[in-house]
Amino acid sequence: MLRPSHVSRYVATEVVLYTVLAALAAVPVILIPNVLELVDDFAVVGVTATDLISVFGWVLLLVVSFALPIAFVIGLLLAMGRLHGDGEILALQACGMSVFALVRPVIAVGVLFSLLSAVVSIGFEHRAWKQIEVLRRQVLSRGAVIEPGHFQRFGDRTVLTQSHLGDGFFGGIMIFDDTSESNSLLIFAESAEYSFDPDSGMLRLTLADGDLRMEAYPNEEIDEHRISFEEFEYAFPAPRLVGEQWRFRPNELSAAELLSVVEAKGSSDLKLQLRYRKARHYESHFQRLFAVPLTPFVFSIIGVPLAVFGFVGSRARGLFAALLLLGGYYALFIFCYDAARSGHFSPVPAIWFPNAAVFVAGVVLLLVSARSHR
Repeated sequence: MLRPSHVSRYVATEVVLYTVLAALAAVPVILIPNVLELVDDFAVVGVTATDLISVFGWVLLLVVSFALPIAFVIGLLLAMGRLHGDGEILALQACGMSVFALVRPVIAVGVLFSLLSAVVSIGFEHRAWKQIEVLRRQVLSRGAVIEPGHFQRFGDRTVLTQSHLGDGFFGGIMIFDDTSESNSLLIFAESAEYSFDPDSGMLRLTLADGDLRMEAYPNEEIDEHRISFEEFEYAFPAPRLVGEQWRFRPNELSAAELLSVVEAKGSSDLKLQLRYRKARHYESHFQRLFAVPLTPFVFSIIGVPLAVFGFVGSRARGLFAALLLLGGYYALFIFCYDAARSGHFSPVPAIWFPNAAVFVAGVVLLLVSARSHR
């Protein structure tokens, strides 16, 4: 005897199976380009195997938060296409199963994946973005930005080293400083110790056993001034290494911190460290943290009606429908998200409009399919 609980487990298992397969296919597709892009940025300043592993782990976490909703929609419509194509949905309906009985296990799976996506997105996404930035600054602080045998330009300053001695030490260094309008400065040293402060953007070279040569003024009889030293500390700002002083972007703040910024209850220290002054940037991201993870739930309502009406009559048609729906949904979401950040619309209705549209469409299709297949 066919029991509703058996049917629910069977349908739920099919959806979970295809979602897992879709995730295994989607994660590498999203992960590899993002890792390569970050590695390319890191390669400019040097990166070790340990750095690569760390970057890979944090980017994988970010990719999972984006891939779970996408994988669920693809898996759902593939499963519905398979069930419809093999005649199983028609057989279940012939046995007296209603459309609502079929959609309940799908919604349960959708809620499960929404919760998983929310845990990753809300709990770990901001940590991943922070750690990637911290790692980039740590790489800079180790001196990998200076390559022996290559001229390194920092604005009007040029640095050349002969060899890397390890642990931030370099041998045979020359510095040409043309920042002054009146005269230039040329420094030679036997060795130098490198340090970089990512927070202030100051690059510091502690030079040992060298000469400092400065061009003489035009009215002086000598050509240059020369000073020998045993130790000389040379420091200058190198903001291009970090882009700017670290100010938190919305994706680097936790949900609680975002809410405190939106409600203007955050500490003064946090407000001074914000990259954007407009609260709408942070409110838009706060709403996104909750809206995107709900994608599996809102799409779970629309999957069964599409199969009942025959729009996803096979796996191929299910995949096509999934890509079409996802393309339309994310295009609308990006438009609404940008509109909220730019101030054209209030963040709350703008960010939640795509989910509301899919939810309403799903409920309408569900009711129509239930009425037409009584």
